[in-house]
Formats: sequence, structure tokens, C-alpha cells
Amino acid sequence: TGRLLKTLEGHGGSVYSVSFSPDGKLLASGSWDNTIKIWDVREVFSSSSYYYYAFTPVEVKVKGRVFSFPKGSFFEFESGERVFRVSGKVFEGNPVDNLVKGKLIRLYPVKREVVFAKNTVVKIHPNSEIPIGEVEGGIITKRVFCTEEISFCYVRLEEIKGVVNPDNLYHINPYNDRLLVIKDTSLRDAPLGKEIKRIEKDSTVETIYRIPELGVYKVSFNGTQGWVDAQALRKLTFKNVNLTVVAKEKVPIKRSPYSDIVLGYVNKGEILWISKVEKTTGYYLIRNGFSSPKYFIRIKEVNPPKTMWNLEDTELYLTPEGKDAVKKVEKLTKFRILYETEDYYFGESKKGKGWVKKNVMSEKKTDLYKPVVNIKGGHGLMKIYVADDTSIAGVYVNGEPLMEFERVKYPGHLPFEPEDERVYYYRYNRLPQKITIMVEDNTGKVEYYHLSREDLE
Repeated sequence: TGRLLKTLEGHGGSVYSVSFSPDGKLLASGSWDNTIKIWDVREVFSSSSYYYYAFTPVEVKVKGRVFSFPKGSFFEFESGERVFRVSGKVFEGNPVDNLVKGKLIRLYPVKREVVFAKNTVVKIHPNSEIPIGEVEGGIITKRVFCTEEISFCYVRLEEIKGVVNPDNLYHINPYNDRLLVIKDTSLRDAPLGKEIKRIEKDSTVETIYRIPELGVYKVSFNGTQGWVDAQALRKLTFKNVNLTVVAKEKVPIKRSPYSDIVLGYVNKGEILWISKVEKTTGYYLIRNGFSSPKYFIRIKEVNPPKTMWNLEDTELYLTPEGKDAVKKVEKLTKFRILYETEDYYFGESKKGKGWVKKNVMSEKKTDLYKPVVNIKGGHGLMKIYVADDTSIAGVYVNGEPLMEFERVKYPGHLPFEPEDERVYYYRYNRLPQKITIMVEDNTGKVEYYHLSREDLE
């Protein structure tokens, strides 16, 4: 018939597999909580419980004797033992089959925990105007039984029992996460209850339950549990990035993307190495070390590094005053510029990081279309490099054509090869006095470049 006979409870996650033993006496269930449980079928299905509410005074015949029960009585019938219980007393038989007079209404236990959204009046009967007590808002329980159409519910707590309004009951969903408070809000004693504590913006809370219908979470905040409106909370989600950025201007540092409080500033031109960006707000997450607090700056207030080339051989300096040169950098070395002063750029290249003079740097590749020749005097080796969208159509040294040779092992130090250049190698017998290079672009156009010995020095 498809009717639910029994719910087996005990797993902490969804069940993905069940199997009976060959003799049908045992049932194994596997769950995503990484546990397997063995159930004794005879024990599990030996008895089912049914619940009834006396809507009117009722009379039930037990072993030929008629017992009277007042309206509002709660009946628990155990089918396996064929007994029913009322107010702690046990009677034999089925109260429905042996009902002599009155009306019993079937009640169904809630399938999962419910919470009282606010203080709720408890009455003997749904039609009664006189309360017998109250359930405090925020109470979470499974000891609630409702009619099939949920016209009313019966609560069975240790301190009180009776009929309650189902409109104040809500199923709760476990929800464990850490959320940010984006505006000042109240921590309440119940989903629709009164404030017990104020939570300030930029705080974080640990969530326990949520009620989607009411838009509230049960949270833990500084050791106190309570209920908070969902609209006051946000989950920060991050995307991993690997960026080096430079502040365009003075940038405020905040505790969170939604904060109004400025904790400090990143100065204009300051370099930031960032690994994460918050997806919704576009804020960068920054911190000084692995154990330091997290802070945020806006993504729109920073610049990505720009690419530049040095148009002549230059030096890398430790300071922006042009002192303490640490390395020589060959012409047309590519730099990622991260920071600048009035006269110097700070950048990184294959030669390392350091300061270079502004007057030798360019964002345009103008000189890449002019061949650059590197002569290794005494080794008979010439290296020529050009832009990657061109090629060398011919080389003449002292009027004699040279053939490009197949690359061989060369023990000396060769200049680095940038990604956007093509490199050609030639051998010569005598130190060149005059070189003519034919450069062909991708359209077939050929340009002639004439270099003298003075141009090479």
C-alpha cells in the first residue's frame, strides 16, 4: 500500500544502501556518515506505535469492562504488545477497535525536530479558551504529535502536556557554518522572540539551525545561543587568485567587505600580493602572515602591474635613489612594474626585483622591430634577436653572407631570451666591421638594417 510502517533512526547522514540477510532476520544499512548499522528485523518490526487524541469524552471496553476517559486524553497504542497507555496506566487491547463511545482522532509524530517560534499557549482542547500553561519560544523538541491535516498538535513535554497552535511550530534544518554579520542585529531567545543580546556589524557567528520559511538562523555568538534574521548574515565565498597589485590611491582597509569602520590604509603605490578575492563583493583578502587577522580592500582601487621594457642596458638598484646597483640588465628585458616614484620604477624581471630608471623604460615594443645583435668577441658567435612576429631573411658580415648554424652547446653565458623574441645564431670568422640584416615581417615585407662596429659597442 506504500504506507509507512517504521522509521529506523540512528544514522547521522543519508542512507545510500540497504540489504537483508539471507534468512531475512537482519537488515544492514550503509550511510554517508561512514557507518554501517545492523538491525534485528524481528525487534524493529515487532511493534508499531499509534497515537490518538480524545476529542470528546470516550469509553473503551477492556476485558468486558468499560473505562471512561475525559476529552483531551492522549492514547499511545503498541500494536505488538496489543496494549495502550493513557496517563501512565496500561490497558489491554486496541482502543479504536474497542471504542464504545466518543471520538478518537489519529495523531502523527513529527518526523524531525520542531521549534516553537514564540511563546505558545497550551490548552486541554482545541476549542478551549482557557490556557493551562505555556511553552517558551525557542524550545526544540520531537515530542509533538499532529493531526493528518495539521489542524492542531499535541505536545508532550516533561513540564507540560496539551494542545498547541501548529502555526507557531516550524521544522528546523541543521546548518553548520560560519557567517558574517553585515549589520547590527538582535540575538533573540526564539525565532520570533525577544532580544537577549545585541550583535554588532562585522562580528561572526556559528550557525546551528535554519528555518527557511521564517528566514532565521539559530546561532552561537560568544557562548550564547539565539536566533538571528538571515538578512543580517552573509556567507563569504572566495576564489583563489594569484595577483600582484598596486594601489592606485590611498585605499581603506576594512575588517569585512560590509564594514563602515576603516582600520587603516594602504598607501598609494603600495604593492600587495593577494591570493583570494571575495566573489560577491569583489574585495581582496589581505593579511600580513598566516596567523594574522584577515582584512579587506576593494578590488576597484588597485591596479594590476604593467609590462615595460628597458630600451638600453641598465642596472637594478636596491633603492629608488639610484644607489647600490645589484645587477646589470640587458636591453629589452621585460619588467612587470609594481610601483613607481618620480624618477624610478620598482619591478620584477628574470634578473630579479629592483629599481630601474624611468627614462630607460617604455611600454611600447618599438625597438623590438630593430634587430639587436650580441657579439661574443673571440668566440666567433653572433646572436641576433627580433620580434616574435618577424624573422631574419639574411645576414651579411663585411659584405659576406652568413649561414645560420644549428644550435650547439656554448660554454659561455648567453643573454636571456624573452618570450616575445626570436633568437638566431650565426658564426663568423673575423670580428664584424659592418653587418647588414634583412628582417621580414609576417606580411612578407623586408626591412634592411645596417649596423657598424660602433653600433655594436
